[in-house]
Amino acid sequence: MADYQYLPRLHEAHLAAMLGRHPAVVLHGARQTGKTTLCRAAAFSRGRRVIKAPKLYWRDTGLAAHLAGVSSSAELNRIGAWGAWLENWVAVHLQAFAALQTPRAALSHWRTSDGREVDLVLEQRGRLLPIEVKATAHPRPADLRGLHAFQDTFPDRAPFGLVICGCGAPAALSRRILAVPFQTALLT
Repeated sequence: MADYQYLPRLHEAHLAAMLGRHPAVVLHGARQTGKTTLCRAAAFSRGRRVIKAPKLYWRDTGLAAHLAGVSSSAELNRIGAWGAWLENWVAVHLQAFAALQTPRAALSHWRTSDGREVDLVLEQRGRLLPIEVKATAHPRPADLRGLHAFQDTFPDRAPFGLVICGCGAPAALSRRILAVPFQTALLT
């Protein structure tokens, strides 16, 4: 059985290692089932070494939970895996949103070799919207490091960022970052 910590959001190398197969074979098979979708690494960089490995998200989080042996939200709480599952759920919804935009928006993720990361980046008409997904209702300053690094790298293209989280109402976390509740962010 797959390791539940990696099941909702996988890098193809993790999935291949778990299944004992070559990454290209696993990636081809996952895409053929129609149950997974790739989130490409951001193709843009400016002065930072960027990691180019894509993330693999499950379109059907119920199937992913079943395959991981997770049968309840209480179990997700117990194993501390809410964050990865929520990121997967938000990514699937944002991909649908991006596909409906005219012109079509692109969804990617951003990660540098020094560990800075943004879960999701929406790109449309040359503008970038960096998004972090957090399972908490109260994001900490440390949760904003990746967003700040991204905005510092792309100041003209990413003037603000979002943290989609369990907060009760939208709130400014910094001058350039807004926290938005899940239900508000996904009512697009």
